[in-house]
Amino acid sequence: GEPVADGPWARVLRTGEPTGLGSQTALVARDGAARPVDDSADPIRDPDGRLLGVVMVFRDVTARRAAEAERRRLVAQLEAEQARLTAVLEQMPAGVLVAEAPEGRVVLSNPQARDLRGDLVDRLRGREDYADWPARRPDGTPVPPAGLSLPRALGGERVRAAEFRVPVHQRRAFFGSEVPT
Repeated sequence: GEPVADGPWARVLRTGEPTGLGSQTALVARDGAARPVDDSADPIRDPDGRLLGVVMVFRDVTARRAAEAERRRLVAQLEAEQARLTAVLEQMPAGVLVAEAPEGRVVLSNPQARDLRGDLVDRLRGREDYADWPARRPDGTPVPPAGLSLPRALGGERVRAAEFRVPVHQRRAFFGSEVPT
């Protein structure tokens, strides 16, 4: 630590300005355990502004530092899981869309979904945008937006093996399986 003659209290007495020890300060308890602290040293003045002394305040930040470390660990874990999910989605042979319920905004998709539906994937901000997704059943009849498998799943229905043809790629059919979560 700092020598007594040049500690934070000495700086306050010398400059008359508040100061602190820094963000890596620790106090050692009688049991030998070091505890991280936030601290401040402030001047004590009389009503005429003369410097009378210094008050030092220490706050144990052990819990806060542990919470910050846990947050960093969780963020790193989340980023690693996101990277794994992205890698899996990009390697899948099928198009995948993940939409938030109940709004229907697409929050995650893979390149294969864009191959099937083009830029329509990026325009899905809500259920009303599904009207832009023209599709036909295998027999050629149009599918109304509410009949598409994703809006149905957003409504809570479990949809399995729904087959549609999309006008953009008339030679392609795709099967939809959506599950609300």
